[in-house]
Amino acid sequence: MLKKAIVFSLLFCLVFPGLSSANEGSQLTTREEQEQYVINKYGISKEFAQDLTDKDLKKFSSQQPIVSENKEEYFRIEYEPTKSNNNKGLKTADVESKPIITKLTKEQALAEVEQAKRNEGAISPLSNSDSDVKVTDWLRLETNMTYYANNGTISNYATWLKDASNKKLDILALGVNQGVAIKKGTASFSHKAELWDGTYSKWDTFTDNSADIVYDVGGVAAKFDLFNSPRQTQNERAYISVTVLPREGSTWKVGSVYDTKGYYRHQETQATISPSVSLPLGGSLGLTYADKFADVNSFCQLTYKAQ
Repeated sequence: MLKKAIVFSLLFCLVFPGLSSANEGSQLTTREEQEQYVINKYGISKEFAQDLTDKDLKKFSSQQPIVSENKEEYFRIEYEPTKSNNNKGLKTADVESKPIITKLTKEQALAEVEQAKRNEGAISPLSNSDSDVKVTDWLRLETNMTYYANNGTISNYATWLKDASNKKLDILALGVNQGVAIKKGTASFSHKAELWDGTYSKWDTFTDNSADIVYDVGGVAAKFDLFNSPRQTQNERAYISVTVLPREGSTWKVGSVYDTKGYYRHQETQATISPSVSLPLGGSLGLTYADKFADVNSFCQLTYKAQ
């Protein structure tokens, strides 16, 4: 009887392969199994999978992707102070040129961050008034787009490789091309960091899933504050994820190319207004432009194929 059951099961899988794969995610019971499924099927990083909320992880692991694309990019953000108008040639934090955004390889970014951490304890022989004070940040963006039969999920995951230099209002957003529609009410957001506990000499993970979510015809954005704690902070990261639908018809068109753009707006100086994001379809997320912010973007693209 056991041999017959095994043979029947194999034949069933051969005759109905789609049904078998569709049930694959439903057989996962532990969080570790669900994370591994998402890593394998979606192509996302282990760090992103571990940071998914329980709700998002269950949602992702219960679906069978047809096509998925994951883009991981690293950026250096440099702020160059300029001379003030006080005729003394002093540098001020309030007068800055446009930030310089440079895309790096993973190896370059990690090496630069490591060097910067080693230099943190060094004291320059020059005072701030005599030297160029350059502020540098490093940011990693991971953009994922995964499509199923008649909908999909797009995500933007941002990680500060070194503690961000400014702790103010930031925006994490996603934009889509003309063949894609954002499903309102489906966005999820999570923001995490490790904070140092000096009493017990350990890092505590702090999580905040609250953000001001804004929808537009061409995208979705989460406005949130970076953690501004007197405690030492490391590995600050956040993600936004949302469901997308075909803009025309009930299914994706085989052979069509679909785009997702990931956005990060990092506010440099304090402002009473928030930065906005201009989207591919002509929309805008946010209120108005802040006076100073760094604009970091990533891009991901896939071609839909038959199941």
